[in-house]
Amino acid sequence: MSRGQVRFLIISLVVILLAVVGRGLIINTSRGDNNDPALDPTPDPMATSEQRMENFKRVKIRPDGKKAWEIVANKARYSPENHLVIVESPQFSFYTKEGEPLSLRSREARVLLTSDKDEDVTRVELSGDLEMQVNGFLIKTQEAIFEAEQNRISSSGAVQIDGPGVTVVGQGYSVDVTNKLLTLEAEVQTTLSRSESS
Repeated sequence: MSRGQVRFLIISLVVILLAVVGRGLIINTSRGDNNDPALDPTPDPMATSEQRMENFKRVKIRPDGKKAWEIVANKARYSPENHLVIVESPQFSFYTKEGEPLSLRSREARVLLTSDKDEDVTRVELSGDLEMQVNGFLIKTQEAIFEAEQNRISSSGAVQIDGPGVTVVGQGYSVDVTNKLLTLEAEVQTTLSRSESS
């Protein structure tokens, strides 16, 4: 083999090696781009973590050592990013300053927590077939908001109150839990029913 042929063979091998290596780099680079988290449509599980809980319970104790309120449910979902707990079929109990309970049930509650390490409840948004027992009266509505700072339940929705011999309907209401005071806002209508003994 002449010197020229050897040189041609070496150059050909170098060109082939460069082509193979270059092709490998292009493939690896394109695969690396697909692994870029910014381009990956799959969400990071830590970024959207949601914790499921069984037998959820949260209690607020007043400075005098008595319960202010308590919320319990069989199931709940907690989103740490939003400081939010979504509770299924909760039972919410509020306590007056004398310690008497007001019980409330609904289909769902969205419990908003503070962003600090204590994660205190600041607000509870209740929805779906609410029923609240107050002094022998049954209050029915579809939505309510509990503000922890004011210790108040309120809604702009329709409300019906059934008690012994009376039914009251209205639009919008608020309940001062501490003083056990219910206020109807508008369109209030009262229906009295005779007792069977009279």
